[in-house]
Formats: sequence, structure tokens, C-alpha cells
Amino acid sequence: MKNPVQARFGGVVDAFLLKLRIADWSLLFSTYLGGATMDGAYGLALDSAGNPIVSGVTDSTDFPTTPAAFQPRRRGPIDAFVTKLSADGNRILWSTYYGGSKANSDQYEGGSVAVDESGRVWFNGMTSSPDLPMRNGFQRSYGGGDFDGFVAALSSDGAKLCYGSFAGGNGHDILEGLATGNGKIYASGISSSTNLLQKGSQIQRGYDGGPYDAFVIGLDVPGDRSCR
Repeated sequence: MKNPVQARFGGVVDAFLLKLRIADWSLLFSTYLGGATMDGAYGLALDSAGNPIVSGVTDSTDFPTTPAAFQPRRRGPIDAFVTKLSADGNRILWSTYYGGSKANSDQYEGGSVAVDESGRVWFNGMTSSPDLPMRNGFQRSYGGGDFDGFVAALSSDGAKLCYGSFAGGNGHDILEGLATGNGKIYASGISSSTNLLQKGSQIQRGYDGGPYDAFVIGLDVPGDRSCR
């Protein structure tokens, strides 16, 4: 480790983050990020100030969080997490869990994170929690299968949930890809659901019968000025 915010291995499996200088690939900082059990980082983005934002899943009750964050304590057996560090890696600016009473799955290496023009932090993944926190979502209820995808957004300071929606039906649904730009959010994943919500589809109007179909969601970024 070099200039770490967490110098010691937390236990079992930890996430980690490092920064390299492009000119000569020298190590600028590296750090563990995790608690006493399993922690996996799957998504990474930078805000406009160059601060890194890491997302993933954890079953550690002692994952490093900050008191003013949206969800400072774990709710289910496996929760998602989102952590923003300073650009030099020396400080955790904010860190939060995101989860319901059941698992945000560790069964796949996926989920992404992106920052929109207002600094809101978007992330996605999969969950079996029917009580996952929702706000202004296009699908506000759990779809009924073994896992639903989800897409969510936090304010730039990590204190408020700006958006939250399920994306799933009666099968197995995963959201893995995420991009933002020009006032839009795009998420992609795979689904085995025969009743996945569709709107404005011009390519394939329904599930095609294989083990999984790909699906893509396009959203207008919410214009709520009170949450950014």
C-alpha cells in the first residue's frame, strides 16, 4: 500500500483501489477498502474534481461508511456500497451502503457507476430485496422473480437518494452497464423474465425464449434541483 486510507487488510476478501501516473505508470496511491468479511468493487468513476467513486457489494457490517451518508449501516445479508475518496486517496469523503432486507447479490461480477452533469452518482446491480429504497422510479415494486436489476442515484455528497427503481419481472434480471450524458441515463443488462416492462421498443417486443435476453433502458435524468 502507498498513502492508503485503509492500510490493513480487513478480512476474507477486500476491495482495493490504486492510482497510477500515466507518464511513467508509477504508483501514486493504493488502498484496501473493506471490512471483516467479503467486499468486492465492480464499478469506478471520477467526478468533475477527479475524486474517485467506487461501487460494489459487501456483507461486512463494519465496511467503512460515514455518519451523514444515506445508509450508514448494512440492512441485508449483502448490500451494495458506494464510496467517494479524495483525488489523492488520503480521505474517504463519503461512503454508504445501499440495500434492503435481502441480498444485493454477489453472484456475478457486475454493476457500474457513473456521474451525471449535476454531480449525482448513479449505480446499478441486482437485488432480491422487495424493500430496496426507491424514489421516482419507473418500476417502484419488485418484479417477483429471484432477482431484479436496480438503478439508483445519490446526491453528490452521498446524503440523499435522488432516484431508485427496480428493473425486473418474473425471472432473473441483472443490470451491469451504465452511462450518462446529455441529460440521459442508459443502463444495460440481461433478463430471463417474460413480463419485463417495455416502452417504445423498436427492436424486439418481448422475451425471445432463450436462457437470457439482453435489455437496455434509457431514462431522462430527473430534474429535481433539491437533490444533487
